[in-house]
Amino acid sequence: RRAEDSMRLVKISRDLDRPGKLGTITFIIPIILDAIFSKMAPKIFAPNIITMLQKDDMTFVQVARRKRIDRVLQLSVIAGGL
Repeated sequence: RRAEDSMRLVKISRDLDRPGKLGTITFIIPIILDAIFSKMAPKIFAPNIITMLQKDDMTFVQVARRKRIDRVLQLSVIAGGL
């Protein structure tokens, strides 16, 4: 279990630390979306991933899974609004 959690933490870290403009976009936009959606519907959407990583009651695998669900829901809401 710890190995899976460690691998997930490394993947999350790498995803947050991409170089260049793509890295900036893939870091900033999700944080902005998380802030907007978690304020609009805090019972449905979790806070941003950096806040989630600091929670003691969730493993890194659970955090990654939760943020994947949030991304799908966020994209669904955005696509539904277009």
